[in-house]
Amino acid sequence: MKISDTYHVLFAIVVTCLCFSSCNKQALDEELIIDNQKANYNQELVYDIQATNDSRSNIPVDVYLIMGQSNGVGAGTVSSIDNYDQSLASPFSNVLFAGRTSQQNWSTNPTFLGWGPLRARVPNTNDGFGCELSFGRRLYNHTPIYRNNHRKLAIIKSAVGSTTLLPRPGKQSWDQVLSTHSINYINGRINHLKNIGYTNIQIKGLIWIQGESDVVNHPHLLNQYPTKMVQLVNKIHNRMQGTQDMQVVMVGLNQSAGAWKSNATKLANLKKFNRKLYDLANSKPNYHYVSANKLEMINNTNVHYNGDGQILLGFRVSREFID
Repeated sequence: MKISDTYHVLFAIVVTCLCFSSCNKQALDEELIIDNQKANYNQELVYDIQATNDSRSNIPVDVYLIMGQSNGVGAGTVSSIDNYDQSLASPFSNVLFAGRTSQQNWSTNPTFLGWGPLRARVPNTNDGFGCELSFGRRLYNHTPIYRNNHRKLAIIKSAVGSTTLLPRPGKQSWDQVLSTHSINYINGRINHLKNIGYTNIQIKGLIWIQGESDVVNHPHLLNQYPTKMVQLVNKIHNRMQGTQDMQVVMVGLNQSAGAWKSNATKLANLKKFNRKLYDLANSKPNYHYVSANKLEMINNTNVHYNGDGQILLGFRVSREFID
């Protein structure tokens, strides 16, 4: 993507820093340059999931999971994309995508959004999206094995709004029922892939976007969060095949957001939460931390990222999987 001549020097510095930070697992406290140049993406045709088996039988599939709460579901809309090309939200047939069709209160019988092209499709808005759009495109475009059709890239999104990781009386939490429902749901989507001809499937990564509810509801229990996170990942390892090499990418909370900065206590708890994720990422080789700082929000009182915020988040997360 072309960068304005004004930023050539800064861009070189940032790229160098990012390379070293990726190796040393350093947090990105701030983005010196926002990758906001408009890209020229053409409208993609809808992917035919029922293509002939011959075209799929020998192609391994790398699956990336998106789990967490409402910012994992995504409140981005096409109308809130100002700094990027809005065609980023159009269907992208090179990446497979599946999701849920309800955002909260996961029942034992959820309705599925079946496999199809990567596309904007958050329930109730039909054009809503999270970080999956830019994550999937950037990862595909920068990974030769995907571009050359040696492996297939697939994304399963199973985030649930307003949920906690730590136990919360009277509410569903990820340490218990939500993780069970999500694992069953993901296994069902993977079995569907197998039934239509994709037989070699690996879970390549887990993108965890969660924490707002725990920071607000469990500020005195945040020391327990890393342990609960590891327990969740271990549960996935134990109940899902093909997860032995799964990378875990944990997204922090945006300390620059007005909704957090306006309350000193909440901001302090947020910083503590981010530090817990950062320390966990530095303690385990397959865990990684991605900063949410400077992501654009819906407004100064809202904790949700808008379209531009979700797109930039997807670009940041993709770096953890690009060699």
